[in-house]
Amino acid sequence: MNIQFEHNQLQDFNFAINKEWFEVNNNGAYACSTLYGLNNQPYHGLFAIPIGTLNERVILLSKFEESVFIDNHIHEISTNQYTDAVYPDGFKYLHQFRLNPFPLFTYVLNRQRLEKTLFFVHDQNTLVVRYANKNQGPALHLILKPIIAYRKTTELSEQLPYINTDSYLEGRMVRFAPKSELPALNIYYLKGEYIPAPLWYFHYKYLPGYIDNLPEGRQPIEDLLNPGFFTCTLEAYETLELFISVDRLTNFDYDEMYRREKDYRSHVPVIFLGGSAFTADLAEKARISVISSKDQPAIFLPSYHTYQLLTREMLLSLPGLSILLDDTTKIKNTIERCLSTIADGLLPLRYPPGGMPVDDRCADNSLLFINFLYFYYHLLKDKIYLQQVLFNPCQSIIDAYRLGTRHNIYCDKDNLIFSGDQDTNTSWIPLRDQNGKVLRYGKLLEINALWYNALKIMEYFCKELKKKSLMKRFNRMAVNCQNSFLIYFWNGNDKQFYDLIRENYMDRSFRINQIMLLSLPFPILEAKSAQPVLRQIETELLTPFGLRSLSPRTKGYMGRIEFKSGKNNPSYYLGAVWPWTAGWYVDAVLQSKGRDSATLTYLQQFIEGFSELFYDRGLGYISELCEGDEPYTANGNLVYNLNLIELLRSIYNLENIKSKKAAKGK
Repeated sequence: MNIQFEHNQLQDFNFAINKEWFEVNNNGAYACSTLYGLNNQPYHGLFAIPIGTLNERVILLSKFEESVFIDNHIHEISTNQYTDAVYPDGFKYLHQFRLNPFPLFTYVLNRQRLEKTLFFVHDQNTLVVRYANKNQGPALHLILKPIIAYRKTTELSEQLPYINTDSYLEGRMVRFAPKSELPALNIYYLKGEYIPAPLWYFHYKYLPGYIDNLPEGRQPIEDLLNPGFFTCTLEAYETLELFISVDRLTNFDYDEMYRREKDYRSHVPVIFLGGSAFTADLAEKARISVISSKDQPAIFLPSYHTYQLLTREMLLSLPGLSILLDDTTKIKNTIERCLSTIADGLLPLRYPPGGMPVDDRCADNSLLFINFLYFYYHLLKDKIYLQQVLFNPCQSIIDAYRLGTRHNIYCDKDNLIFSGDQDTNTSWIPLRDQNGKVLRYGKLLEINALWYNALKIMEYFCKELKKKSLMKRFNRMAVNCQNSFLIYFWNGNDKQFYDLIRENYMDRSFRINQIMLLSLPFPILEAKSAQPVLRQIETELLTPFGLRSLSPRTKGYMGRIEFKSGKNNPSYYLGAVWPWTAGWYVDAVLQSKGRDSATLTYLQQFIEGFSELFYDRGLGYISELCEGDEPYTANGNLVYNLNLIELLRSIYNLENIKSKKAAKGK
């Protein structure tokens, strides 16, 4: 990956503060800021780590305030946003920013060149920062002030009497422990010295929209602690390395660590070799973003800045992760972790990395799980694993839905699934009215498409395991479900399928879930019936960056989003574009239109178009969502890894089809 910005671009202040670099590791730790190192979002920070059960992350080190003395003349190379000013204006010294694969900042100070490089060690929570004097000439005298945050990514800090402002010196290491309930922060320095000098910096200002429970009228500002400073003189071509960690370190070989990490990042799985530069960059970023450490037997796919692990997102990502990681043990551990959380046929809403799952379940997760198991069985071709581990849990899920389970989820006499009520949301689109009553309950389009798909998968599993009587039973259930769906969900007046039906109510909203009629391995619509639905999806939902969550022609559509949109914000479901749905769109087109050369070329160009997002807001990542109206401005979480994984899965599928066609041609 090579993303680069030059001096003329970097001097455009509004341009540079809207570009964010992000450095992560396989443990879920990260460093993140704007090109200037100006932290204008509360999730920005130089050293943030997950704590507890991985559902929270804390920023320990916000940044370094950096000053450079040359011949007794000071150059402040930091930049901050305060309530009344931007100070200092160190951005004027920033000559180049490069991401290849790590953030590299080049400052020019009176013709002297100072470079700063930083990277995380992929398998431990250690950040390495190097300052390098790249010139002959006068020495550079550095003053580096660590700015301590010690808070969650969605909170703000302030000066409090119980904060421990002491610095603990142990040889070439200084330790900070402002709050006893959080890990101590260790910074190792191999030259120079550290001088304790506690000082508070007041009124750092952030953009609105990312703070939990911010009182009305309060500005997102905070106070941060500076416990002391490092000082070091760099003669020509000398360097200073800082090793920042919550662990006790013994290895300080910067060059060896740099080579090891660069080799790890640049490794692209064989299946993606020979593709475009965009494909290689996607694979590189996706691989480092997955939490797959030696301490975690299962796989986790976080999003940043928030860290709420949803089962649905894990299930949607697992097909792509199975291809990308090629780690049978980790995938099986993840499957068996999911199996252990099933209760009454239902998987929890949140993906629990530890402890007991919460009793918050929805109707789609278990059916999505069966869908993934079908994919994985095709990848593995292991009938023993299917027989001994997968089949009985899948059958128990089907039986629970058929007989009825919690949250008013049951199979009605018309063979369609009813779920939820006015007080219980079971939908992946959790809309409520002004009184807090659930709007989407009843027989939901996406649940019944998944139900039919799950029945057909069970029929297929029975065939593989030679369970003939069960196979006939599942076939009969699937046929009855499909027939009822085509009768009751069809809206003859509008020539489309209803979003949901219940009693005498039919919802005519045209939502993102319509794609599930076409994209599943066993689509409930046959190819001929699918064509009109696909055309309407392409007309009303499709954008260059995925599908809108709601058609602009449907009442309530929101094409613009104020501040940050998250899953608790209605705008998320009322028009926002979800980039990961590009994967489902590719599946739907292949199912409905076939696999001729023109279709494959169109889909490849569609996927390549996402590079515009990949190199935009979060450099090397794709934001969680975009606005539904042009220019489709990025919004939501800065890093949403499901987007990367689904694009890679689509690329893999398209290349696979091309390879098979080429082989047949020979």
